Amino acid sequence: MVLKPTEIAPLITYALVDIVDEAGLPKGVLNVVSGYGPVVGEAIAAHPEVDMVSFTGSTRAGKRVAVVAAETVKKVALELGGKSANLILDDADLTAAVTEASVSVFSTPARHARH
Repeated sequence: MVLKPTEIAPLITYALVDIVDEAGLPKGVLNVVSGYGPVVGEAIAAHPEVDMVSFTGSTRAGKRVAVVAAETVKKVALELGGKSANLILDDADLTAAVTEASVSVFSTPARHARH
């Protein structure tokens, strides 16, 4: 698997790789390729030996991924246009959680984090 993190915030991906290494995943199973999306992302999507591309991001970029990947007829999974995903656990107060999520999308996220 090749993972290309966002160039805007790649550090979380590096932390994930550390966790995966500590868990004992064999070397070479997960590979990280960093770089600017329109350059590195396009190279990945266009590569003839890549069988599938999964992309999360803007609708505009997703359209480009689909076009580039179509040239080599590969599977494409797109998660487009979303923002501010939330995990709401079974024991949460659903009304409070939805209210908090709605408010926090428009303000500083760290202030609204719940542990």
